[in-house]
Amino acid sequence: MKQLRFDDAPGRLLALMIEFLPMVSKYEAKYGATNPQVQFYRKMMETLRYSLLYMNDVEFIFKRNSMLEENIELLSERLHTIESRLALYEEIRTNVSNGELAQMMARVQSRMDEIPSDPFFLTGQESTPEDVMASFRRHIAITRLGKMEKIEINKNNQLEEL
Repeated sequence: MKQLRFDDAPGRLLALMIEFLPMVSKYEAKYGATNPQVQFYRKMMETLRYSLLYMNDVEFIFKRNSMLEENIELLSERLHTIESRLALYEEIRTNVSNGELAQMMARVQSRMDEIPSDPFFLTGQESTPEDVMASFRRHIAITRLGKMEKIEINKNNQLEEL
């Protein structure tokens, strides 16, 4: 890749596109967008645009890699990041293949099924996560005590019977 030479090809391609686009627009206005020739020209313009993007991407990547080669520390840091992500992906793949992920999903589903639907759980007055937890604790206390007495949670998240 050291021999890769960048000349004025992207500039020439862009000039060609700029010159060709008005002709395509006039042809489209005259014959309509459904004309096969117009569709062909549009497809060709799209291909030229992608070619220009790819040329610029290759040039950018090449120049970026040249800069990175000079900075070994940055390269080793990126390599470490890639290795850690790869280890994480490998762990996820292992969990999927041995069924642990399915077990975790089943546990989450069972907990979702345990969310109460009675009026004492979420009253609509909860505005913070702490309020939601307090409401959930109140619901658990009511169900565990088996009585519908008024139970309040004080500021220390302690249950108090009123």
